[in-house]
This record gives sequence, structure tokens and C-alpha cells, in this order.
Amino acid sequence: CAQTTTIPPKVTPWDWNWDGRHPQSSVVQATGDNSDGQLKRNTCSRHLIFIRHGQYHYAESDEECRLTQLGREQLDLTGLRLKHLKFPYSIVHYSTMTRAVESTEEVLKHLPGVKAIPSDLLREGAPYPLEPPLPYYRPTAEELKRDGDRIETAFKSFVHRPDCGQTRDTYEIFICHANSFAVGNKRKSLPAAGIGTSKSTPVVSILSLTSLRRLPFAGALLVSGTKTHSA
Repeated sequence: CAQTTTIPPKVTPWDWNWDGRHPQSSVVQATGDNSDGQLKRNTCSRHLIFIRHGQYHYAESDEECRLTQLGREQLDLTGLRLKHLKFPYSIVHYSTMTRAVESTEEVLKHLPGVKAIPSDLLREGAPYPLEPPLPYYRPTAEELKRDGDRIETAFKSFVHRPDCGQTRDTYEIFICHANSFAVGNKRKSLPAAGIGTSKSTPVVSILSLTSLRRLPFAGALLVSGTKTHSA
């Protein structure tokens, strides 16, 4: 009888210059020369801390999608946990949607003096059709294209390795939405891609990026007391 041959799926090799900041390309770009054959790599990292907003009341308009009391308690505890970690946070980037703004307010109560900057790039959106689909959210093809382009721009703007001149570790906080940082974790096949992307709980996902020849670290920071129920 005839034998069938199984063709293995094509494996795409890792793109070491996924963010345009691979040490070799960065050195050549900065100096125009790499004749000595040595690559100057940073030993420091950018630590990106992604936080999903707290539980909120679902409504038709963004202005009415406000945090529940539980949602405020969740982000208050998150801010307290961040404070206790005592990292030298340099900035908080946050979505301009109401539930993210209110979540940021709760976190900043525990981080006085940390600069906070709103960004429309971090607003919620669906870069691809949802599976399984949600009965109350069915984006059109035009909306998927628009949101996908925006989230791609956000990824390129925020998720990258340190610049050549960076001399110490930095810690940046992002307060946004499930789809926003799910893309940040899953893009370029980053490890632990599924951690911290649940839409049912306000979770914290930490992504550490370095110029050393190793994959980025991605993990979840557990915050006590963030148990929730559907809203």
C-alpha cells in the first residue's frame, strides 16, 4: 500500500533583530563601523510591568465603564505591592480609557513622584477576530485593521531592548487592557506568552528585555487579594 509522508511545519528562525536594536546592528548604526569585530552589548535591562485595569461596570460608552468598588480595591492592592517591591520606577504609561485612568489613580496613590503619561496607543481594541467570539463585541474588519495597526505601533514604541547608551536597569509601568499587553507578550514568540493575559482578573505581567543574547524574561507577579468575579 502507498505510504504517506508527513511534512513537518516550517519553522521560522528567531529574528535576533526583532526590535531593530540587536547589538551588532546597533553598533554599526551608531558608529558606522564594526571593523574590530567586537559587539558592545548592554548588561542592563528594561523591565516593563504591564497591569490590566480592575473590575468595572460594563456599559455602552467608555465614560460609563467605571471601576467597581472591588476594582478599586484590586488596583489599590496592586499599587501597594509595587510600592513594597521598591523598584526605581521611572514612568507610568496608561490608557486613556476611563477604567484604565481610574486604575492608574489607585496605583499612583502608592507611587508619589512617579511621572504618569496617558497614551491613546494603549486603548483597548481587537487586533484579530476573537475566539470564541463575544456576544456583545463583534468588531468589523475595518475596526480590526485600525486597532491592529494602532497596537502594532504601541508595541514598536514601547517594547524594545535598551538603547546602547543605557547604563542601568529601568522599570516602566503600563496600565492598560488585556488585548494590549497580550500582544506585547505574544509578539515575536516571547516566552510565557499566556501569562498575565486573562480578561477575568487584574493581573501584573513583567517583561524584562536585555541586549544579551538570550530570550527576554516574561513572568507574572501575583498580587494578593485580586480575586474577582465577572463584571
